[in-house]
Amino acid sequence: MPRTKQPKIIPSALIPGTQLPRPTIDLVFKTMLQNNLAALKSLITAVLQPESLIDFVTILSPELHGTDLNSKQSRLDLHVKLHDGTLIDIEMQSSREAHFVKRSVYYTFQMIGGALKKGDAYQSLPNLAGIYIFDDVVFPSLTEVHSSFQLRRALPDDGFHLQPNLLRLDFIELPKISALNPSENPLFSAWVQFLSAKSAQDIESAARAVPEIGQLVGELTKMSSNKEFVNLLNKNEMDKRIAQLAQAEALSDARQEGQTLATLAAVQKVLSKRLKLSTESYAPRLATLSATKLAALHEAALDFQSASDLEHWLEKNS
Repeated sequence: MPRTKQPKIIPSALIPGTQLPRPTIDLVFKTMLQNNLAALKSLITAVLQPESLIDFVTILSPELHGTDLNSKQSRLDLHVKLHDGTLIDIEMQSSREAHFVKRSVYYTFQMIGGALKKGDAYQSLPNLAGIYIFDDVVFPSLTEVHSSFQLRRALPDDGFHLQPNLLRLDFIELPKISALNPSENPLFSAWVQFLSAKSAQDIESAARAVPEIGQLVGELTKMSSNKEFVNLLNKNEMDKRIAQLAQAEALSDARQEGQTLATLAAVQKVLSKRLKLSTESYAPRLATLSATKLAALHEAALDFQSASDLEHWLEKNS
């Protein structure tokens, strides 16, 4: 019976040196902000930096449905509406997913799916925004923590926007915190420090800078007192880690298998061209060779002069 591989690193749901659950866990992130609209407003302000103050925010149902029964449904972490009607999707991601940009665009646009009825004016459509926070690096070629994308003219590249605030996508990469300049946007810097906290000192510093973050620390403290909730978080983090390792192992196996097949094809090509041998005459024996042996055969076959050279090599190495 094959032995089950254990994760090399057992993940914890807690901030190091504390008993507080990590804010980057999507369930924690969603729960604490749902319970504190002032903090939610502060986070949105820190990211979007609106020209005027945000009066209030409303949390909408996270369930998004398409315009027909066959449409793909989505469930957002936080689906928010601002006082001016702007709709915002706020998501916390522990790692970069495949096609995350297209997924973000899909989620953002789906917020207005079926919003207009016959006779409605297009001007009634709300502005859209997506705030995607990653506990991972998603744009390796960029150094900034915060990247904001909007619809603007590309030709000529003069920065003219199609329509201000019509659509914007904001991506925040927490691991790049060292690139922050707190003096540029102190509120945003405090939020990044809080969300990416690696110690009790990080939490305390962010809470001193922003009172709303201090209130969230209280929410985290309440969560930490619920042992059943913490155990669930730890289990989910462990399951996620195991799934990530399994996926990585599967990818590694697939790459190795692909390399082996490529080497096998190269060996067959050499034997066919140099020795004029048919694949059927030696394929079953090649199938028993390891990837290392196949690579060695490929190198040796370049010097074969006859079928007997192949036969001698196989007898010696099989």
